[in-house]
Amino acid sequence: MPQRNVVTWTAVISAFNQNHQPDHAVQFFNDMFVAGCRPNSFTMATLLPSFSCRQGSSQIHSFLIKSGFESDISVSTAMIDVYAKCGFMLSARRVFDEIPERSLISWNSMMWGHAQNGDAKKSMQLFVEMQISGGHQPDSFSVVTALRCCASLVSLGQGMEIHGYVYRSGLERILIVGNGLVDMYGKCGALELAERVFYQMQEKDVSSWTALIIFYGLNGQGAKAISLFEKMKKARTVSPNSVTLIAVLSLQPFLLSRRRVWIFQRHVC
Repeated sequence: MPQRNVVTWTAVISAFNQNHQPDHAVQFFNDMFVAGCRPNSFTMATLLPSFSCRQGSSQIHSFLIKSGFESDISVSTAMIDVYAKCGFMLSARRVFDEIPERSLISWNSMMWGHAQNGDAKKSMQLFVEMQISGGHQPDSFSVVTALRCCASLVSLGQGMEIHGYVYRSGLERILIVGNGLVDMYGKCGALELAERVFYQMQEKDVSSWTALIIFYGLNGQGAKAISLFEKMKKARTVSPNSVTLIAVLSLQPFLLSRRRVWIFQRHVC
């Protein structure tokens, strides 16, 4: 390429990231500097997901501060994700607190970081704070993260409140939200509610079917689990994956009839 500018360099860095080649993205960024091309905020936001903990999250943060990029909200949010990925939530919080006007994405990043690092209570606190003081309405990502936390905390009451919001905001039509509700209700022991959400879902994927099969099995309802597995095959919209088959295999007392053994073996072999 005879002429390279910040746009073309950034495009290649983005391509490396999208193709799961973070080391190449970082190396290409270094080459960009050697070539004398200064990155912009979009370059940095694109590059940051490439950094792993071993590559020094604090060093790249120092570079952002010295270069004046930290004031850009997209860069700061990407830095929060880097720290969260490394488990450095205090550092992530410091970056978050320095953002003058936080976007919904910034709040979601902090929520996700705490949830990923085992602090479901803090994540739920941020979920509430985001709406009260942040002035943001949760989107599907916020809701799925909060539902995951409710499941972790076995907080059925909070989960049902979020379900009410989902219904009022029309988010129930989104597949990942429906799956999140099934998972939350199942892990909170509200199997009938998990079942109701499942059958009301307009779209289902293999995770939807598998989750309910697992919850039936965990609650001693093996016959229902097998019945749902058979319905899944008849629907012909999705195919069982390895998790589905392992879930069914764990229901050995209900796989004694020749017909059911044949159905199971047909999908394993």
